[in-house]
Amino acid sequence: MTAVSNATTDRRRVLLVARVMLALFVFFLCGMIAEVGLRLLWQPQLASWQRNINRTIDIDPTIIHGVAGPVHIITNSKGLRGDEWSNDRSKEYRILAIGGSTTECLFNDQPNTWPALLQTRLGTLDGRRVWVGNAGHAGFTSRHNVMEMTYMPDQYDPDAVVILVGGNDMGLLLSEGAGIDPGFIYSPSKMGNLSMDFVERPVPIIKSTTRFHHLYLTMFARETLRLYQSPRGLLNTSQSWKTQIELRRHPWLVVQEMPYDISLGLKSYENNLREIVRLAKQRHIRLVLMTQPELYQTKLSPEMMNQVWAGWIGDPSANIYWSPEVAGKILEAHNELTRKICHEEQLECIDLASTIPKSLNVFFDHAHFTDYGCSLVADALVNHFRNVASAK
Repeated sequence: MTAVSNATTDRRRVLLVARVMLALFVFFLCGMIAEVGLRLLWQPQLASWQRNINRTIDIDPTIIHGVAGPVHIITNSKGLRGDEWSNDRSKEYRILAIGGSTTECLFNDQPNTWPALLQTRLGTLDGRRVWVGNAGHAGFTSRHNVMEMTYMPDQYDPDAVVILVGGNDMGLLLSEGAGIDPGFIYSPSKMGNLSMDFVERPVPIIKSTTRFHHLYLTMFARETLRLYQSPRGLLNTSQSWKTQIELRRHPWLVVQEMPYDISLGLKSYENNLREIVRLAKQRHIRLVLMTQPELYQTKLSPEMMNQVWAGWIGDPSANIYWSPEVAGKILEAHNELTRKICHEEQLECIDLASTIPKSLNVFFDHAHFTDYGCSLVADALVNHFRNVASAK
């Protein structure tokens, strides 16, 4: 009886071991199939927006004036705010718009954003239908633009890239001060950290920031978790605008003196712009830079001052701000550097800062465009593209 019992126990052990081995085999086989499938099919791109968004934002006209709501936010299958492009590449003139929140135009209804108006009003160029994709995102600086110019030309195959630049770099200089790194874009680790600001990142960037970068399964899981843990886009609401404006109207301290030394910040900005130019020339892409217009000027009227909310020093809750005069001077230093580089590199440049009126008809706060302001920017671009095209 004991021998029979032992034999039965042995058989059960063998069956258990066999089942465990079979389960492990199936597990690893599924993992291998998933790994191969991801290597073949998963092709993430650099994107500031999630793909195929279709959302609506209600606008409170008592907080944000000069825009017609509700605002529709629609992204295409490529993660750009705009239409799908044509299946016939030869019949399409593609323009990629890059920049910060003044390109993003979050509080302008989609048809009223300046990239959308550029597409509508320009219509055709060189005998091809114009398509404009909006890759703008709030807070993006020329550092982000370098990364975008590194990857997005291969993703979207643009004929031209338009960049509205300088405003957020002014804020970056005021924020980082003497600690700003002019060589930031040459540091793989710093640029890798910067890439976390994007919703989607291409495999080369993911590999550079992931310890277990040899397995696509690991990278895919990490990126999926990152996407859901740190959602991007639509983070600003009209209520957040109201909160910041109310804080700014009752500051604890306003700093009137210029920072001691802004040369490092300007050198950083120059390095970034020259790298953008180099990348555009390397890929034979038409590059159009635009200086950043803002409401800042020597003397703001009380009505204008009531619409300013940015420029805080440190934590916004501390309620300490740079004066609009300081912000305006530093922004103009960035715009002047943009003009200088355009001249030296023989680039196309639209000097919006010198031509767009500093008016509340144009801006609903210190920097962001009303629908009328977007219309002025679009008209400037349409005139530029038509004049340059006709001069060829």
